[in-house]
Parts: sequence; C-alpha cells; structure tokens
Amino acid sequence: MEQNTQKSHFYFLCQKKRQDLYRPIIRWLPYRVVFVEELEQLLAYLLETPPDAVLVDVVTNMRFGSANMAPILNIEVAWPVLLCNITPDGSAQVMCMSPMKNDTLPAALEAIVRKDASWMNTRTPRRYIRVDVQCRCLLRRAGEENWTKSNILNMSSGGCFSVSYDLIVPGTMVEFELLDIKSEPVYGHGQVTWGRSWDESLALPGVGIHFDEDTAVPQEVCMFLKSKDVIDRFCEKFRQQYL
Repeated sequence: MEQNTQKSHFYFLCQKKRQDLYRPIIRWLPYRVVFVEELEQLLAYLLETPPDAVLVDVVTNMRFGSANMAPILNIEVAWPVLLCNITPDGSAQVMCMSPMKNDTLPAALEAIVRKDASWMNTRTPRRYIRVDVQCRCLLRRAGEENWTKSNILNMSSGGCFSVSYDLIVPGTMVEFELLDIKSEPVYGHGQVTWGRSWDESLALPGVGIHFDEDTAVPQEVCMFLKSKDVIDRFCEKFRQQYL
C-alpha cells in the first residue's frame, strides 16, 4: 500500500505479481493508493467509503472475467472506474469507459482530484453505492411522538430510500429505527434529501434520507452491507446480465 497524509484516495484492483509494475509511478503521487487483490475485499471497501476513483489493472480484469467484474465496471456512481496498463516504455496509461477518456495515470488522478467534470459520470451525482435490501423501518419527523411503519428498498453507508405515503418535505430532519440489520433496532437520525409522491409515477412513493454522520448508524449499516450474504446478492444482480 502506498499512501500519504492527503485525504484523496484511490483503490487499485491489481493482482500481487503486477503491483510492482505500478509502484515506481505511484510512490511519487501525492495521494493515498490502496492495492486490493480480491473483488470481495474491494467491494467491502467501496461500500464503506467512496473513493475518488477505482483503478483496475487490465490483466487482473481479464483474469476475473466480465461476469465477475460487472459489479465494479457497471457501478452507477459519480466517481470513475479506470482500466490501467503499463506500456512498453514503462509509463502507466488509463482508460475510462464512462465517460470515454484516456490519459497517463498521474495526469488522470490529478484531474480527478481537481474534480475535473470531464472524468465524472454525469448520469448520477451519487458517490455512495446503493444496495437493494429488505429491511423494515420506523420513521418520524424529528420531535414528533408517533412512528410510521415503513420499508427500506435500498441502502448505502450514506443513506437509504424509505417507502412512505406521507411525503416529507426535503430538508426535514427525521428520526428512524432500522430493523432487521441487527438483532436489535438501530436508532438514528438524518435529513430528507428528496421525495417521490404516490401521484408522480408507478414507482413506490417515499423519501431519500441522508444519514447523520455524527451517529453510529453509518458504521452499523456498513457492517450489514459488508456481510457476505449482502455482497453476494449485490454481485449476483450484475452477473445475471452475462448469463
């Protein structure tokens, strides 16, 4: 693992025998770059903390195969996934598929850290990976007495979507109890960031909630999302595209 004291960080999926090809380049970069050898470990990292980008060595990518790599290469998040390779002259080149873009590894990372929009996935502003879950929830506006029964349809370490026929205005602070992710309810609070009413579409109505980072909820949710069963279901959803 190469690292420094800056907050910008990248995960690099690369088999061990090829990591030394990149180290002479990475060691001079002013960013934290974490080498990861296994897909499951990479997903666990990504579900916990969104990076500035994910790097994938092209040979490692071929070793895992298209079906197994689908959860990484097709993630719908704002930060990019870069395929990396070492050229005959020893330089490292990267290629981004969404959006289509390529450059040297140092130049690409520098642009990404600067928040250069040309490297970002403009189809979504999300940085946290959402996972489909089945989880019950008790929800109420902050300070109210009565709880509303709800269900969580998807969740990330940063927030969740809660089914609700009582549309709560974005910006409203809410309290909640998450059931089914631990043996006891997980209490927390957060802020409604968006909502969808029953009248708008066929999709279930509800609200998107951003978890308060000063509580233990993100940590409890991370432990749940990183469990083997949840990761396996998440990966299987993508692999079905290749069957």
